[in-house]
Amino acid sequence: MLFLYRLSGHGQNGERCSQIKPGSHVFIIANFCYFYNTKRSSGMKRILLCLLYVASFNIAGAQITMAEKADWKPIGKLKPLGTIKASLEYSVSGRDTVYLLFMKDFTKRGEKAESKFFSIKFNGVDNTFEKFYQLLKSFFLDENRGNSYTQAFRLGDQMLYLQHNLLVTGKGVKLSTKEGYITLSEGDIDKLFGKR
Repeated sequence: MLFLYRLSGHGQNGERCSQIKPGSHVFIIANFCYFYNTKRSSGMKRILLCLLYVASFNIAGAQITMAEKADWKPIGKLKPLGTIKASLEYSVSGRDTVYLLFMKDFTKRGEKAESKFFSIKFNGVDNTFEKFYQLLKSFFLDENRGNSYTQAFRLGDQMLYLQHNLLVTGKGVKLSTKEGYITLSEGDIDKLFGKR
């Protein structure tokens, strides 16, 4: 059976303080401190090194903390050809609703580049959800069909830039942030926001 030896220089003759079970953190620390006490001479250095060793266990154990999983409910999802292009979900938090718009980044990165995604998280205060939908849909109104029509605004903690974009199927909207961009057709917007 192994015993914890006192860290001061007085315990080197086998004075025991308490019994320790193998496999515990204290067992490992006790082994280290005993070895260090028998091989070195300076008492202050021994104590300091042992305290640093003990502190490293506490720091290493506290680096990962689990977060509560939010209860996200889907509103709409764009999944052409089986791969996710964008999704919009919400979660009720107290009296507010939080929305998460998750999008595939269409910035060109080469043929073999992995798909990148970015997201925008925003609250539903002041009917933000509906206002955001109307801003996107405004690009398909007759009076705004000119290429000079653009919109820039803050949503959540990010700046968004909207502009016209020509798609294979017709007109679309390019939604850009500093993280990336995505292009959406009018049908994509309706489907994403759960309007059809």
